[in-house]
Amino acid sequence: IQKYVKAGALVELESLAHQCGATDFLTFRKDSIPIWKLGSGDGKLYTWESDSPQIALSSDVRVRSDVLEAAGWPQVLTEDEWINLLKIGMEKFPTVNGQPTVGMTFCGAESFGVQGIMPIMYEKGGYTALGGNGAVIYNNKEDKYEDYFLNKYVKSSFRFFNRLYREGLLDTECFSDLTQQTTEKTTSGRALSVWYYDAGCQTANQSFREAGTSEMEYVWMPVMSQDQIDAGEDRCFREMQSYIWSSYAITKNCKSPERVMEVLNYTSTDEGQLLIGSGVEGVHYTVGSDGIRTPAEDYIKKVKEDGTYAYKQGVNAFPFLGTAGIMDSSDQYYQMYRNETYKSALLSDRAKEVYSHYGWEGESDMWYKNDRFGITMVKSGVVNSQTLDPTSAEGKLAQQMIDYRNKAAVQLAMAEDFDATYAELVEGYKKLNPETVVDAFNKLYEENKAAVK
Repeated sequence: IQKYVKAGALVELESLAHQCGATDFLTFRKDSIPIWKLGSGDGKLYTWESDSPQIALSSDVRVRSDVLEAAGWPQVLTEDEWINLLKIGMEKFPTVNGQPTVGMTFCGAESFGVQGIMPIMYEKGGYTALGGNGAVIYNNKEDKYEDYFLNKYVKSSFRFFNRLYREGLLDTECFSDLTQQTTEKTTSGRALSVWYYDAGCQTANQSFREAGTSEMEYVWMPVMSQDQIDAGEDRCFREMQSYIWSSYAITKNCKSPERVMEVLNYTSTDEGQLLIGSGVEGVHYTVGSDGIRTPAEDYIKKVKEDGTYAYKQGVNAFPFLGTAGIMDSSDQYYQMYRNETYKSALLSDRAKEVYSHYGWEGESDMWYKNDRFGITMVKSGVVNSQTLDPTSAEGKLAQQMIDYRNKAAVQLAMAEDFDATYAELVEGYKKLNPETVVDAFNKLYEENKAAVK
């Protein structure tokens, strides 16, 4: 964002909104606009965001449900429990359609792979991903940033991958796989589990149902590191006032910026948000006498038949128009897929059967009805809008820290002696003087909190 601003390539939005009389845009976004301005570097408004604000949960592990069944529906949460489950899975299901199965995989070669989702065990207890996946992590208990690579639960994540690798459960191709390759492994059923990212599992489930092998359907199950459980950590979910990673702007070469603002103004109303988030009343949903929106039966039927149907219909398919992941005045989400009425209607018979063995009615219950940990909601405020000038000394060093961590992640996953390798890598990492970047983030954070307040 700052590079575009410095290049003079973006239209300043606040002035444009006043010029166009876009009062709905300015009113609906009033809590987010001061935070959005922080990303620009000059205090002006150039961007808006999708799914902002939003209640953001997290993702854990997708696992083939027949593996759970073959293991006798065990409790699955800790590293040990996952490793034991996948060992049983590899023993019971060594192949599928003549191809060898893999215990756990993920799309490590994506930009969010090794950098973002491989170390993200920290998000499973005690922390959130509010600080992004850069050089620092946000500590909500102490309201400050700390070093990402040196975080104890990031170490837990690397250790878990190392254990999977040494047990022969980790897909050795995962670090070079993009989403396409991971999706191929889920749609064929070769992957017994997938770390964090869905990667075609919904499409795979539809194929399994059509083929009469619904017992193979993937379901979400929770994961935490043992040290998070021992420390009594809560799962921390984000109430995000900003989602800077999904920012949009109008460039100076736009033919009619006023028309763009006119659309943004419309999508900043209840009517506009409902249209882009839930579709057309009577077609995609109905409204009962109690005011509750329920997905239309025919719509749900077609979504179950075709995992891309909602997108083809335009429901929640236009994030660049500024979708909001929050509730309206009736305590229902504008985005249909977030409401329990939709989740319940879409849940397959197989998923219902699986979750019944754990006393759950739906996917969210694995967090909200799990007696092995508590839940803490964390408001983001300006946390995830902290961006160092990429041309500054600290900004350049932050990128070096990320690059170092990315290389170290793969080494740690495949290390013969994890503790020794970790100690050696930490020693090399500290020579970068990473504390200067952490200090810079905390200084900027205090300045931005004061500015917004």
